Amino acid sequence: GDLHRDAERDLSDLGSTIKVINSCPELDRETRAFGLSKEYQEGVLFTTYSTLVSKTQKLSRLDQIIRWFGGENAEGVVIFDECHKAKNFSA
Repeated sequence: GDLHRDAERDLSDLGSTIKVINSCPELDRETRAFGLSKEYQEGVLFTTYSTLVSKTQKLSRLDQIIRWFGGENAEGVVIFDECHKAKNFSA
């Protein structure tokens, strides 16, 4: 909600037009019919820790994020807020 709107506003204030994606379920909706549209192939992805460690029927959310991010060829930055929640997490 608020963090998503704040990110859109702040990026816009910096002159950025990059898409702000509000969690993995938004990626799911955009992928269903014809694969990921160009609009969703890059951007800023907000997701909660509980979503990060969850799974869909096909793969883990972490794997989904890694694929979206570009897999082994990824270029960019991953930033974790509240990373203390991940202290016992292993992929």
